[in-house]
Amino acid sequence: MKIAVYFEESAVSLKAFNMAEAFARQVGAELFVLSTITREDPINHSKIQELEAELETKVEKNRKEPDINCECRLLVDIEDAGEQIVKFVKRKKIDWLYIGTPRQSKLAKLIVGSTSLHVILNA
Repeated sequence: MKIAVYFEESAVSLKAFNMAEAFARQVGAELFVLSTITREDPINHSKIQELEAELETKVEKNRKEPDINCECRLLVDIEDAGEQIVKFVKRKKIDWLYIGTPRQSKLAKLIVGSTSLHVILNA
């Protein structure tokens, strides 16, 4: 089984990561931690390597299940985050995807963020 989680610097993203990590341990799944960059300029490879290292450091710092197979992926494309995630999920045949969404009110729970909505409608 393959699980992916979209990871960015927010409390809800960290909560989604922790939930995905715990579930991966329970079912013996491989965990992919995703972050995205939408690029418009030429690729700066050293900047991408720096951002990948930062992602891996943040993930390692927040891991609670060090024994599961966890792989960080920085997705870089001209498309928005939602489309990058959808492509990755389809290409890697991901079984479960976790995305944190910060909205908490009863009405807002019905409305998800644009990245979450795009993934829900297209994955």
